[in-house]
Amino acid sequence: MSCRAFRPSWAALFVFTGAVASAQTAGADGAPSPPRDEPPAAQLAPLARPPDDPGRAQRLAALRVKNDAEIAAQTAYGHLDEFLAAAKSRPGNSGQVKWMKVGDGFVSTRSLQRYELWNTPEPGRKEIRALDFELEDHPLAAIVDLDRELRGRGVDFVLVKFPTRAQLYPELMVPALPAQGMRPFTLASRKLDARLLDEGVEVIDLGPLFFEQRYGANGDRDDLLFLRADPHWTPRACELAARTVADALLARGVAPGPAQEGKDFVVDRLKVECAATPVFKPDGAGVESLPATRVRTTRGKRLDPEDDQSPIVVMGDSFVRVHEALDTGFQRQLYRFLGQKIDAIAPEASGESSARDFLRRRRADLAKKKVVVWLASEQIFRVGEGWERSRIFE
Repeated sequence: MSCRAFRPSWAALFVFTGAVASAQTAGADGAPSPPRDEPPAAQLAPLARPPDDPGRAQRLAALRVKNDAEIAAQTAYGHLDEFLAAAKSRPGNSGQVKWMKVGDGFVSTRSLQRYELWNTPEPGRKEIRALDFELEDHPLAAIVDLDRELRGRGVDFVLVKFPTRAQLYPELMVPALPAQGMRPFTLASRKLDARLLDEGVEVIDLGPLFFEQRYGANGDRDDLLFLRADPHWTPRACELAARTVADALLARGVAPGPAQEGKDFVVDRLKVECAATPVFKPDGAGVESLPATRVRTTRGKRLDPEDDQSPIVVMGDSFVRVHEALDTGFQRQLYRFLGQKIDAIAPEASGESSARDFLRRRRADLAKKKVVVWLASEQIFRVGEGWERSRIFE
């Protein structure tokens, strides 16, 4: 994806290839990742749930109320079979055919493949994979382990999830869907979230917020939350997500940082033009002109929103840093709302496994951290080796 932003006195070109080099991908010295040395998952002893203080218990209860309400709304709306059938009708497979043409742009074939698997049972089993918690390498156990390891050492943990383009704009897949009562198609994951909340994991679902804001001001259908020819979110989605995460961190006792708008950074609005690069460009993909909020130094220079010494860790994948070259990405917006920098652990792909591996390699730093936020797309949730249980500190 390439994006270009235009203002009378400024122009920049951003090319995203999905293969940005990072010292994190191979360690600071460029050496290959060290082999795992923890025992096999089957030998890992269960971890005790750390006690909840009153504030945390209250947050968990409030999150459960919201999650139950969303489950009820999606169940009442229905039409799950039609959406699943549309996902199954995708052309080819994600390894050979990257995109499915829809009424407005494209939808990632891999996201549809993952949705189908997540919402159907393993052969010979009755429960869909999302809720078949006895399956080996189910995400539930890995997430609960991570939460309990971190909190057992005084580091808070928050899982922040968001839907894919197809789930947020289901009418692209099934044009005949009624608009009345429509919700994002994330029911299976919301039921998983209910179980995670029962296990003490704080899960924030961006789906309802994104759905209410999925079109721009006055219903502008050219101002979306996902790109039409790229699986990533738009700068406006980065801003919405960062505001939500910032509010959640402040509510958890994270103190606002010293950085102030007008003194340490400036914020302005502009238009960016984005197009897929030739390597990944779907046939027929065009250029998108999108509104964005840029965060720069008061001298109009690029600021660095990352600091390894920050008490706030944001782990994830390419969604954490996409649009950063235009000064409009998620971590830059989080810096704006929090007034301080973050420590980012964000490999370009395989966020379900690589981000945990990188966190493990930096476990010595975690004693200085206050909170770890995992920013996770629905697309990474599946049953597979990427979700094998592992230990950060063992």
